[in-house]
Amino acid sequence: KLISGTWVYSTEVRVLSTQLIFTPLMALFPHDWRLVRTLGCLILQGILAASAYFCGRALGADKKFSLLFAGLSISACSVVYAQMVTIGAYYVPHAVLTNLCVGMTARLMRMEKGKKRAVLGALLLAMCALMGASSIRYPFCATIPVAAAGLWAYIFPSGGESAPRTRAQGARTLLTLAVCAVSVAGFAVGQSILSRVCLYDAARYGGVRLASFLDADMPGTIQQALGGLARLMGYSERSVLLSAHGLVSVGALLLPAAAAVLLARTLKAARENQSDVLRFGALTLAMSAAITALSFVLLEGLYLNRYWIPLMTLGAPVMAACLTGETNAPLRRGCALLFAGVVLTASAMQITSTMKHPEITDVQRERAAFLQESGLTFGYATFWNANVITELTNGEVEAVGITIAQNEKGQGVPRVSEWLEAQENRRMERPDERVFMLLTEAESGAIFCGSRAEFFRGLTMLAARFDERPFRVRETPSLDLLGAMLDCSRNAVPTMAAAKTFLRRLSRMGYNAVLLYTEDTYEVAGRPYFGYLRGRFSQAELRELDQYADALGIEMIPCIQTLGHMARALRWPCME
Repeated sequence: KLISGTWVYSTEVRVLSTQLIFTPLMALFPHDWRLVRTLGCLILQGILAASAYFCGRALGADKKFSLLFAGLSISACSVVYAQMVTIGAYYVPHAVLTNLCVGMTARLMRMEKGKKRAVLGALLLAMCALMGASSIRYPFCATIPVAAAGLWAYIFPSGGESAPRTRAQGARTLLTLAVCAVSVAGFAVGQSILSRVCLYDAARYGGVRLASFLDADMPGTIQQALGGLARLMGYSERSVLLSAHGLVSVGALLLPAAAAVLLARTLKAARENQSDVLRFGALTLAMSAAITALSFVLLEGLYLNRYWIPLMTLGAPVMAACLTGETNAPLRRGCALLFAGVVLTASAMQITSTMKHPEITDVQRERAAFLQESGLTFGYATFWNANVITELTNGEVEAVGITIAQNEKGQGVPRVSEWLEAQENRRMERPDERVFMLLTEAESGAIFCGSRAEFFRGLTMLAARFDERPFRVRETPSLDLLGAMLDCSRNAVPTMAAAKTFLRRLSRMGYNAVLLYTEDTYEVAGRPYFGYLRGRFSQAELRELDQYADALGIEMIPCIQTLGHMARALRWPCME
């Protein structure tokens, strides 16, 4: 289901979202979630590149520059860009819809009256209505900048302010205003309809306050916003200047400057040459940059550096069009090399870093396997870990996303995140089943230990005193080998579940060894009376217990008694 009435959404319900891709893939590959995400992200990257190419061509870019910047738009030039666009694909809908909105508007400006233009116009307005219904951010990313660009072009027309406005210019302006009006109307209708379909915090954006000029640190906010934009482009803070990271960082700082120069020259040339479509594209990018920057400065607590991403992705097709129209050959070649060199080099460095430090680690795989082996199918973890655990287990283990918030005593308290979670999971109460809570060192507390057994001992103490945090405990083992013997030759043999429970309890107490006392309670080929009417461990079960104990830091030592302890076996005639 694309939208569920039993789920809690955060601040918006995105009708046009990545679920349109992932939902069919989940139906095709229900037992391979990793494959679904990989294929889904590849498809979404292809859609993003295609939308950038379409937008660039609609604005007048040639094929060469359109292809180049379409490729650059899907290059993972920074950690945040990789997470939000390449790996997570969260911001792909924003980028694609913005490119389509600008590109379709530009295409309509070039077309003559006719059936094709009417069909394309209807598609554009329908898309804008769905964009508005999906999220208030779509109008801010796309339709409001489009309308602002249209108004600016009409107030300050090509050929000078005194030049007469033509009917075509008026029609273009009305088109941009209609795009904005339909998206805003879609937002209003969406707020009314979607609030009846599902639960979400629709008032969050509506409740954003204007910043106080007396209390707010305006210079600090501007510096933070510009720094976030630079980091998105590949800037590495505190990197050595004469190093690969340092040189790429310098290039990342030059990218906005080069874009500003190209925009200024394009706007000047387009106004003189009356290239209204190219001027519209450059103005839309400039208006998007101004609206984004002003929202960071004027709205209280709204800044997040990923909010620059729609501006960056729109910049790709617009820069392709600007370079196509640039008449200064050295400047055109220099800017093209700068954009391609910085973005591709930063992407290569990011890919190399990801290969060395993969997004899903062996530790997370071990955790997922441990949860499955332990029969723990429901629990809680912070957002990224919850997604990873659910994906690695193909949905067999359901991990609900939580955040760690401080209470009045300064203690970290886990609370269920209200973003994309089922209503029944909002309360952390599961009295009828065993649950787990998976927290990292930074989220729960640090456990320093010399062995896996010591870790589980420390984890037990942390769980016992979780509500007393912060606290500090130090223990030094008195023995290198601390073990216990489990007598499996008195009466019935323990079941596998009972044996694993015993191992877990030992691990909680810091034990690092266990001996299984077995006289005739293990499997021997050709000896059917071993364990007769009492039970016995098969070879596969002994291997499974050994692996389970090893995961808990416990060495399982076989204890097979012979000679005097074989009375039970020797009483059978076949053993004489």
